[in-house]
Amino acid sequence: PNWLPGAVYYQIFPDRFNRGKDFDLKRLQNLCNYPERICHPDWDEPVDFKGTPETGYIACDFFGGSLTGIIEKLPYLQDFGVDAIYLNPVFRARSNHRYDTGDYEEIDPILGDNQDMKALCREAKEHGIRIILDGVFSHTGADSRYFNLLERYEETGAVQAAKEGIYSPYSSWYDISLLDGELVYDSWWGFEELPNVKEQDLSYQEYITGEEGVLKKWLDLGVSGWRLDVSDELPDSFIRALRSRVSREKPDAVILGEVWEEACSKHSYGSYRDFIFGRTHHQVMGYPFRKALLSFLRGDYDASAMLQDLERVRENYPLPAFYANLNLISSHDTKRAITVLAGQDEPPSREAQSKIRLDAAQRQKGEKLLRLAAFFQVCYPGAISIYYGDERALEGYSDPFNRATFPWDQPEPDLTKELRGLARLRNMPVLRTGFYEPLLAEGDLFVFARFLIEGEDAFGDVQEENTVLCFINRGSGEATVDLQALVKGFAVRAKEDCSRQEMVVAEILKAAADNMAQTGGVLNLAPQTGLLSVDGNLELAV
Repeated sequence: PNWLPGAVYYQIFPDRFNRGKDFDLKRLQNLCNYPERICHPDWDEPVDFKGTPETGYIACDFFGGSLTGIIEKLPYLQDFGVDAIYLNPVFRARSNHRYDTGDYEEIDPILGDNQDMKALCREAKEHGIRIILDGVFSHTGADSRYFNLLERYEETGAVQAAKEGIYSPYSSWYDISLLDGELVYDSWWGFEELPNVKEQDLSYQEYITGEEGVLKKWLDLGVSGWRLDVSDELPDSFIRALRSRVSREKPDAVILGEVWEEACSKHSYGSYRDFIFGRTHHQVMGYPFRKALLSFLRGDYDASAMLQDLERVRENYPLPAFYANLNLISSHDTKRAITVLAGQDEPPSREAQSKIRLDAAQRQKGEKLLRLAAFFQVCYPGAISIYYGDERALEGYSDPFNRATFPWDQPEPDLTKELRGLARLRNMPVLRTGFYEPLLAEGDLFVFARFLIEGEDAFGDVQEENTVLCFINRGSGEATVDLQALVKGFAVRAKEDCSRQEMVVAEILKAAADNMAQTGGVLNLAPQTGLLSVDGNLELAV
């Protein structure tokens, strides 16, 4: 889809983003009337990490974030220049993360109903925003209409069929049997609450990808694509069927894959995977980008090591996949970016993690580096993802501490305003689809250029012409960039066998050096600073 390269995503964990004005505490308490569920009356309470005495921790505490709450914040997201909202699962489920789907055809009642989803898609479209749903198709919940282990659904599930020898339309979906009177079934990584499905089962495929299937139902309601949970655990043939249905119903809809490694060389389940070559995903999640960038900013990598990691992806991904790669710095599956950047190591126990907060010095350091991370993320090629609350510097270790509620009742800090301004830089076409050339990657310094060639971007489309130079000094001391030396380096290459792209970069560098003639073409960078030069003029410092 044409909108995808360089797009701005905003990821929302629905229970924790915003309660709507129609929030009813008594209703939430009624919906939490199960022995494993915990209701948080106060939005600002810490997340639960212990669970109930009956069950222990199984992620069943709820704050009451809702779809209407998201609708109310669409103007806020529009101000960030958001193109798409990626929602963690929203279908009926037992847990707060809802990766244990109970019913693919119904919105979880804590979040609202199907009409609320339709309204969200409609209102989001009016704000220029698309809605991407999280599709969990490798497993369902044990507590679901399909499996029905807890017998909370009226339908005959696979469990009842196995135990009683009666018919269930869902029996063939699961590898389930009775062994010496005990129920035995295949589950996702051994989690009993997540029974695996057989994606090759024809009735399951028809239910998800068919003419009247789950994908079509929600696309018709207004959604604009699907993020596929654990893509590497889905057969390529199944993902192709998903993409075929999605593209047939809505040509500009997307399939986003959860892939943690470099998608070009991913090997799983005995074969190399067809992830980014035009037949399965349109884009994948950029976890290698996150690792490289945060490692550099923390001091674990120098600039040349980061460049090596980033270039491996750039050189091996097809152009559309590279420019659509969803570059993120936090997600619901990682520690919060500020916690990583502040230098906090993760204690081994949730009890210990729950008690640790960044002190003033750590927070100051973390926020400074968070600005640099966002600056690099926005200027580097690829789509970008903002994880809800990162713009408020929410801290937290891994699940569940990375899923705290958004602090709407606190005054908006300067950091949020600055990160909003950075995100809006994506209004410049050159930062979405312009060419990219790394110029310097040594020690604490990383410098690169974004530009057009004869008015055309990397895809050959005519765009508003700008040239951008990005300078980053992650070090604790001042650094200098000698633009004249960089110009000479490109001049030498131009005499040998220089590409048109390198010739353009040489011209950009010479113009920038000429603009700084009073300093001898040398640019001084303060500690932990990023500078943006647009058409030879310094426009922004972070």
